Amino acid sequence: MIDTFRSQLLVFDEATSALDGITEKVIMDAIHSLSGQRTIVLIAHRLKTVQQCDTIFFMEQGRLIDQGGYQELIERNERFRKMTRVA
Repeated sequence: MIDTFRSQLLVFDEATSALDGITEKVIMDAIHSLSGQRTIVLIAHRLKTVQQCDTIFFMEQGRLIDQGGYQELIERNERFRKMTRVA
């Protein structure tokens, strides 16, 4: 289904926020299957949604606080690390 898109840039703004866990996994698997084929921007509050992303832009009050991979941010950014413990 998603492969029919011709755009090289896909933007998902809270695409899975209202979904149950099973449906979220199906959607995220489809999105991740496009990795390397499209540029994908995921806007999400749920950290599980961005766990596999190459680069996470961590923002607070509209400002860029940090950026990097999920594990990199856990190791480097105390606020991000605390958020992952709560999630």
